[in-house]
Amino acid sequence: MLLILTGTGFYFAFSANQAQSQTEDRSVNINGENIQTGNIITGDSNIIKNSAFYLSGSSFDDPDVQKRHDEAKIFYLKGLYDESELILQELLTVARVEESKEGQSLALLNLGWIYNARGEFSQAKYYFEQALEVAQETQNIDSLISINQGLSNAYYYLSDYEKSDFYSEEANKLQRDNLGADTQWSDLHQKSALAYEEGNYQEALALDEKALELAESETLLYQAALSTHAIGTIHNQLGNYDVGIPYLKQALEKYQLLENSPNVSDLAKTASPIHQQEIYFTLGTISFKRDNDVDSGVAYFQQAIDIAIETDDFSNQADLNFVIGTFYFEWQLYDEAIPYLAEARFRYNDLGDRQSEMIAAGNLGGVYEALGENDLSLTFTEDALLIAKELQLPFRVGRYAYNAGIAYYNLGNNQNAILYYKQALAAYEKIEELDGLGITHNNIGLAYKAVGDTNAARSHFKEALRISEETNDRTRLRATAQNNLESLD
Repeated sequence: MLLILTGTGFYFAFSANQAQSQTEDRSVNINGENIQTGNIITGDSNIIKNSAFYLSGSSFDDPDVQKRHDEAKIFYLKGLYDESELILQELLTVARVEESKEGQSLALLNLGWIYNARGEFSQAKYYFEQALEVAQETQNIDSLISINQGLSNAYYYLSDYEKSDFYSEEANKLQRDNLGADTQWSDLHQKSALAYEEGNYQEALALDEKALELAESETLLYQAALSTHAIGTIHNQLGNYDVGIPYLKQALEKYQLLENSPNVSDLAKTASPIHQQEIYFTLGTISFKRDNDVDSGVAYFQQAIDIAIETDDFSNQADLNFVIGTFYFEWQLYDEAIPYLAEARFRYNDLGDRQSEMIAAGNLGGVYEALGENDLSLTFTEDALLIAKELQLPFRVGRYAYNAGIAYYNLGNNQNAILYYKQALAAYEKIEELDGLGITHNNIGLAYKAVGDTNAARSHFKEALRISEETNDRTRLRATAQNNLESLD
C-alpha cells in the first residue's frame, strides 16, 4: 500500500495515491453434496486516501477565498477529488470575474493536479498549460515550478518523454535559482516519491533521509514528520519492518507535536490527523497480516477511528469499521465481526454510499452464513442484491444471488434456491464470468436433484463439468461435478 505520492501533487505540493481496492474470496472446496460457501469481499473501500506529502499553501487577502482554498486542499487529501474540483472551479470563476491572475493560475494548477491524481493525464496537461500561460504573466516562481513539474509528469505518462524532460529541466532551473530550505526539501521528497513509484526503493530511501536531515536542521517540523513517515513506509516496502515500524511511530509523535506548535500552519495541523490515521491503519494491518496479532491490530484501527470521530471524518469512520469487521471475518471471529460490519453498513447508508453499503451488507450475509444463521444471512444478502441490481453491477448481482441460493438451499427451500441460482446464472452469463457460472451450475444441479428433477440436474452438472475443463479446473470443480453427475445413475 503506497503512502508516497505518484507524481508531484498540487501546487501546494501534495498528491493522493488511493489504496488499491481488492477482493478476496473466502470459500471451502465443494465436495460431493457440500456446496460453496458465501464469499466475503475485503476490498471496495478506500481507507488510505492520501499520500504523506508536503503542504506549502498560499495566502489570500480575502479570508473567504483562503477558507475555500484550504477546504479544497483537505478534500484532496481525503481523496475526495470531485468535491475538491467543485471548489476549485468556483474559485476559478471568481478569479476570472475579479481578473485575478494569481487566483486563476492557482486554481488552474490545482485542477491539473486533481486530474493527475485521477490518472487523466491529457486533461491534467490541458489545465497545466492554461496555468502556465497565466503564471508567465505573474512570474510567481513557486507556481511556475509546480506547473512545469506537472507538465513533466503529464507528458511522461502520455509517453512524450522529450517534452517531459524539457519541463522537468525548466522546473529544475527555477528551483536552482530560487532554493530555500523548504524548496530543497520539497525537491528531495518529490524525487524520492518518483523513485518509490518506479520501484527504486533504495534510491527513494536515500533521498528522503537527506530530506529528513534538511528538515530537522532547518526546523521544518511538518516536513520532518512527512519524511519520517515516508522513510518508515519505504522500509516496510523493503520488508524491513523492524526499522520501518519505529519510524512510523516516530512520525506519529511528530504529527502529534504539531498540534501545539506555533510555528506550523493551520493547514498542516489540519492535515496531520489524516496522516496519523494512515499510520494507525498501516500499523493495524501489519499487526493483523504479519504478526497475527488481532488485539493490537484492532487497537491501532480503533485509534484511527477515534481520530476520524474527532475530525468528523464520517467516510473513514465507515471504512475503518468495515476493515476491522473484515479482518475479524478472516480470523473466523464471526461474532466480533458483526458489530463493525453493521456499523459500517449504517454509516455508508447515512453517507449515501450505496456501493459500499452493498459490500458491507453482503459481507454481513457472509458472516451470518458462516455462523449457520441462514435467515439472517438471507436478510443481508438480499439487501445487497437489491442494491447491486439498482447499481447495475452484474458481477455483484451474480455473487449475491448465488449466496442467496446457498442460504435457501441450506434452509431446505430448494425452489427458491433454484430461482436465485437462475438469477446468478443470468448475471454471470452477461459478463461471461466462467468461474461463477461453473459453481452455480453445480449448485443449481444439487437443488434440482433435491426436488427430484434429475434431467435438469444432469444438464447443469454436465455444464459445470464442461466449464471446469474449459477453465483448466481453476475452481477445482471437475471432480465434484463428475461425482454429482455419477450420483444420478
